[in-house]
Amino acid sequence: AMTRSRSRTPTLLLAALIVLAPTVYGATEAPPAPAADDFSARLERLVERLEEARTTMHVPGMAIAVVRDDAVVLARGFGHADLASKTPATPETIFAAGSTTKAFTSALVGMLVDDGKIDWDDPLVDYLPYFRPTPRGEAGDGITVRDALSHRSGFARMSLLWVGGTVDRRTILTTASNAEPWAAFRTGFNYNNVLYLAAGEAAAKAGRRSWEKSVRKRILKPLGMDSTTLSIADAKRDPRLATGYVWDEDRETFRPKAMRDLTTIAPAGAINSNVLDMARWVRFQLADGVFEGKRLIEEASLAETRTAQIEIAPGVDYGMGWMLRQWNGHEVVEHGGNIDGFAAQVTLLPDENAGFVLLTNVGMTPLQQSSINLVWDTLFGETAEATGEDFDDFLGEYVGNFGPFEDATFTVSVTDGKLAVDVPGQMNFTLKPPGEDGRRLFEFTDQVAVSFDRDDDGEVVALRMHQAGLDFELLRRGYEVPVEIPLDELRPFLGKYRDDESGVVFDVVIQNNRLAIDPPDPIVFELDPPDDEGRRAVRIRPDRSIRFD
Repeated sequence: AMTRSRSRTPTLLLAALIVLAPTVYGATEAPPAPAADDFSARLERLVERLEEARTTMHVPGMAIAVVRDDAVVLARGFGHADLASKTPATPETIFAAGSTTKAFTSALVGMLVDDGKIDWDDPLVDYLPYFRPTPRGEAGDGITVRDALSHRSGFARMSLLWVGGTVDRRTILTTASNAEPWAAFRTGFNYNNVLYLAAGEAAAKAGRRSWEKSVRKRILKPLGMDSTTLSIADAKRDPRLATGYVWDEDRETFRPKAMRDLTTIAPAGAINSNVLDMARWVRFQLADGVFEGKRLIEEASLAETRTAQIEIAPGVDYGMGWMLRQWNGHEVVEHGGNIDGFAAQVTLLPDENAGFVLLTNVGMTPLQQSSINLVWDTLFGETAEATGEDFDDFLGEYVGNFGPFEDATFTVSVTDGKLAVDVPGQMNFTLKPPGEDGRRLFEFTDQVAVSFDRDDDGEVVALRMHQAGLDFELLRRGYEVPVEIPLDELRPFLGKYRDDESGVVFDVVIQNNRLAIDPPDPIVFELDPPDDEGRRAVRIRPDRSIRFD
């Protein structure tokens, strides 16, 4: 019997940091704001750090705009918009913005709420009688607009319905009505683009105007976002459009990637824009719905989109089109976007009246999420100095066997006076000093931390990576785990076990002199010795356990 959650166990991929279930560690005390002269120097340092990160993380081209106090204080392009022609990326370069579109859809709904034409808690079926999925559990009148915009319906992604780009919206929603829920209604976060389509179509019905026409009239035109388009056809007519790429790890080169037509799922991710236009959107958000003296949405309605509706993971919530977390005690409102060949990140730091938008022409880059810490640490964080700590005990090689890593060597060294972990195939991540819990955050992102285990003699024998509530153990190369239970006593448990609910077959094996569960998944789950009730905690996730009957 296995005590486990309904959601799939996320895999640590530092090449694509877990966006949807991060664990946030960090200080709760906010640093003082930097002086004006210091801020200018910090902006210069930010440009340097972004270029370093772009090169290290294999991003062919990108652009960033930083907003502070209702002004664009930095707009800069890096690398190339097109590698073949060597066209440089500039602030005017057009990129696909992907799921950052979702916040536009929720803002549009908020405007219609102001008009009295729709309500957050209206059932979708009131506007879309052909969309009738059946949630699991107590559903009342069914899925509401709020449920759809906050990914708490219990239905999983349904990507096959729209990914081909040839099925019309009504057929997508009619077919989706037959889906089986993945989880109980309103009990967890399950990302779903089709539900965003439903919310966008409900808004269109309520406003008696298509989603596209509504977004143009209510948001893009008032904000002066003249370079922003809502379809691949319109984007391709703009000569400033970047070419999308993917990084080929094996060949160590970029491959062009064709844009995906998102017309059928437009409310979930169809926006194409540049950082100058998106900076206007950031200014509007930071001004709580006012742009250049004109209110476009009531403050309370916009605030509702940035209010927690469902927990993603400890310390991270989802509003409606926004993820909500903290950085050094500050509220952070953010959302990423990923679509073929492009990745985007829009982030607000309301306490500092600051925000930024980062657009890139490569799909699924760790620079998206890591940019949050990179930008805010550089602009508003305390200047990091070498601690003078003795790192000798930690230096050396550690072996990783999880996710994409198979017998991979993670090297711990000293870089610029700081402890650092070199993640194979990625980059050398410097670490912050340890917190009270002994965990050292990556300087680049507060979503990953490391700690070290010592044996009874005080020798460091393992490195642990902590992310998304998971605890990955990397043994020091050459170290052998002592036998805690005689292996002969473990062998009777070995074999195959079938989970009747899912039909999945698990192998029970011995790994590192420990009993372990080996599912059809990249991770083998080693187990602790049994407690008094016979439950064996999963070492990677101590709040989960296994019991043999």
